[in-house]
Amino acid sequence: MTARPAAEALLGADADRAFGALADPTRRQILVRLAERPDDAGAVARDLDLTRQAVAKQLRLLEEAGIVSATRQSRRRVHAVEASRLREISDLLGLVAQGWDRRLAGIRDEAERREQERDPTTSDRPSRR
Repeated sequence: MTARPAAEALLGADADRAFGALADPTRRQILVRLAERPDDAGAVARDLDLTRQAVAKQLRLLEEAGIVSATRQSRRRVHAVEASRLREISDLLGLVAQGWDRRLAGIRDEAERREQERDPTTSDRPSRR
């Protein structure tokens, strides 16, 4: 994934759905529970002490964002975390982190340069990189 298409993905409607889905603490709680074990809405609701209807609604939103998928197992609809989608979201956030890392490295370099200008004897010290 190159930086430009990934950055565009970070700003698109698809990212809005994903980050919107992750913005809710109940949906994150459901996501953590499903990461432990794929299950149906009723089992997740029992484990999290929520109503089945509330969990079903939140699961629908997570599905629409592509973060969770559902498969039929007999009469049950079993939900599971889409690890590839979470990796994609993590990669998008990694772009932001890389930008901050570059900016912080630039600030550090500038501070070191200014320190050397003030006290030239500091050039003998090893760099902390």
